[in-house]
Amino acid sequence: MQFLNPAVLFGLIASAAPLLIHLLHRGTSRPVPFSNLAFLRRLQHSHMRRVRCRQWLVLALRTLAIACLVLAFARPAWRGSAGRWVGRSPPVCAVALLDQSCSTAQRRGAITAFAQLKRHVGELAEAFGSRDRLIVLPYARTPGAALAAASPAELRARVAALEPTEAGTDVRAALEAADALLRAAGPAEPELFILSDLAPAGWPAADTSALAPSAARVYIVPAEGEPAPNLGISEVRLPVWTAAVGRSLTVAATVRNAAPVGREGVEVHLFLDGERVAHATTAVAAQATQVVDLPAAPRRPGRLWGFVELEDDALWADNRRHFVVDVPERIDVLVLGETPAATYYLRRALGAAAEGDPAIRVRSALAAELTEGELDSADVIVLSNVNRLDRTTTAAVRAAVTGGRALLVVPGAGADLNYYNRELLPGLIPVSLRVPPGGAPAGFRRLDPERSPHPLFAAILVDQAAEDVRFGASFDAVGGARLEKLACFDDGGPALVAGRLDRGRIFLWTTPVDLEWSALPLRGLFVPLWQRLVRELALPEQRHEVYTVGDQVLRLCAGLPVTSEVEAETPAGERLRLPAELRDEQCYWRVARADQAGLWRLAAQGTEFDRFVVNLDPEESVLEPVSRAYLERLFGAARLHVLRPGDGLAAQVAARRHGRELWRECLLAALLLLLAEHWLARAPRAAASAA
Repeated sequence: MQFLNPAVLFGLIASAAPLLIHLLHRGTSRPVPFSNLAFLRRLQHSHMRRVRCRQWLVLALRTLAIACLVLAFARPAWRGSAGRWVGRSPPVCAVALLDQSCSTAQRRGAITAFAQLKRHVGELAEAFGSRDRLIVLPYARTPGAALAAASPAELRARVAALEPTEAGTDVRAALEAADALLRAAGPAEPELFILSDLAPAGWPAADTSALAPSAARVYIVPAEGEPAPNLGISEVRLPVWTAAVGRSLTVAATVRNAAPVGREGVEVHLFLDGERVAHATTAVAAQATQVVDLPAAPRRPGRLWGFVELEDDALWADNRRHFVVDVPERIDVLVLGETPAATYYLRRALGAAAEGDPAIRVRSALAAELTEGELDSADVIVLSNVNRLDRTTTAAVRAAVTGGRALLVVPGAGADLNYYNRELLPGLIPVSLRVPPGGAPAGFRRLDPERSPHPLFAAILVDQAAEDVRFGASFDAVGGARLEKLACFDDGGPALVAGRLDRGRIFLWTTPVDLEWSALPLRGLFVPLWQRLVRELALPEQRHEVYTVGDQVLRLCAGLPVTSEVEAETPAGERLRLPAELRDEQCYWRVARADQAGLWRLAAQGTEFDRFVVNLDPEESVLEPVSRAYLERLFGAARLHVLRPGDGLAAQVAARRHGRELWRECLLAALLLLLAEHWLARAPRAAASAA
C-alpha cells in the first residue's frame, strides 16, 4: 500500500478523535442512581448494557467511516507486492520520444496520426508534478532538439508547433539519445515514453537487450485507430543508357501495396519536364508490388526532372517518386590509335553502338596525323591499344582532359610501361601498370559481377559463362587505398579503374583489346560495354547517386573555384548557402541534411550548374504497426506498459507508476459504514417504552 497524500497520517489520527473523546468521557462520568428495588435494578442494568454495546458499535462504525473518507482523499494505491508506507513518491524524470517520421502524416480518422500524438503529449504532461521533469524529444531519422517547459501549458504550446517531417525512422538513434538524457538526470526515477504510430520502418532487431537500459519503465503510446490501406511508389527505373531527344524510353515504376487487401483501378501518372506525358491503370494484390511501364519521349536535351505519381490515399507523401534523366544531344567520340589495326575493334564496336544510340558520333584518327583542335572537339577521347605517344600528343591529351574532356585509356599489347607510369598516368589515375608475373597468361579470368557494383555493369555480366567471356591476361594495376575500382576480375585484380584531373574524368581498361589477350571483342558483351563506357564518361559523374530524405549530400562541380558562392534551392523554394568541402583533392559542396523530397537545384552566382532529386524512404509506406510481442522482446515484458489512448493517459501512468488507486473503494466503504451506523443508531422505541 502506497499513499500519495502526506496528510493521510494526520487524517487517520483525526478520524479516531470521537473514540478517544468517548473513552475520556466514560472515565470521568459517574453513573446515575436508580431505585433500590432489585427487579428494577436488574432490568436497568440489562438495558444499559445493550445501549452501551449499541453506542460502542455506532462509534466504531462512525470512526471507520471517517477513516475511509480520509483514505479516499489521500488516494491510496495498491502496488501488488513489495508495497511501502511512504508519505510521498520520489521525483520522476521522463523522456517522451515523439515520432516525427514521414509515416505519422498518415490519416487516422479525421486527423493525422501525428496530431493525435501531439495531443497525447499534453495528456501525459498532467501526470507530472512540480518536482518531476518531462523532456519531449522529437525524432525521425535523427533525434531533434529536446523540448522542456515549466508548465504543461507551455509544453503543449511548444509541441503544437511541431509538424511531421518527410524523413525516415531510426528508433535506435532516438533510444540512445533518450538514454543519454536519462543518465544525466541524476537521482530521479527514470521513465521512457514512446509516442509513435509504430510503423515498422526503422525499428531495430528484437534480439537486443541494450536499448534504453536507464529507463525503469517503458511506456508505449500508440496512435488511435487502425491504419488505412496505403499504396506507394517504391522505385523508379530508367533506361539511362539509351536516353536521347525524341527517342521513346520506358519508365518502370514499382507500386507497392503494404495493406492486407488488394486494390483495383490504381491510376499511375508520369510527369516529365513539367508536364504529364503518360498514365496507366493497374491492380495491385495485397502485400505485393506491381511494375507499371510508362512510355515517354524527351523533347529537349539536358538533365530533366520527372516524377511518377499516384492518387491520394492515407499517406500522401509516398504517392510521388522523383527522378532525373540525362538526355545528351550529342556525344562526340574520338578513337585515337597508332595504327588502323590498333583501333579496329573499338571503331567497329562504337560504330555498331552508334546505330542504336542516336546521340553517339564516332570518328577515328591516327596519333601521328592528329591535327590541332581535333581533341577539343571531342567529348570522349579513346586511346585504343596505345603503346606509346610522343610528348606533343601526350601533352595535348592531358590538356584536353584538364579542360573537361573525358579520356578512356586502353594499353596496347606492347605497351611501354615506363611511358605509362612516368608520363601518361601520373596526375590522371593514381596507379602503376605492371607486366603479369612470368610475362605470360596465368590462366583464364572473368569479370566478377559481385566485385563490379557500378551501374555500368548492371544486367550485362550475367551470361559471361554462356558467352565464354574469358581474359587470358591483363596488366596488373597497382594503386593505393584511394584507387577507384569500377570492375574487378574473379581473382580480385582490377579490370577498370577511374581517376580525375581538374574537370576531366579518366577510365583505364587494364586489358588490351586483342584476341591474344581476351575473347571479349568476339562476344555480345563487347558492344554494350563500350557504349556504356562512352556514355558514362560523357554524362555527369554523380548521376547515379540516390538520396533519401535526411541524407547528407556532397555534390561535385569540377572547375568551380572553392571561393565560389553556391546556393541550393530546396523543393519548397528556400535558398541555402552551401559550404565547400575538400575531399580527395576535389571540391564538393555540402548539403548538411536534405530534409525535403523533390528536386534540388545548385547555382553559383545565379547560374544553375547541378540538380538532383531526394526521395522518401520506401519503407515508410508500410503502416501496419509492429506487434506487442515484438515490443516485449525488445524492451522486456516486465517494464513495458502499452497505454490505451482515450482512457485517461495520466491516470494510466499513475496506476502503473504507483499501483491501482483505491479511493473509489474507500468512498464506497465509507458510504456503507455510514448507512450501517445510521441503521444501528435508531432508538428501539418499543423496547424503551416497555422498560
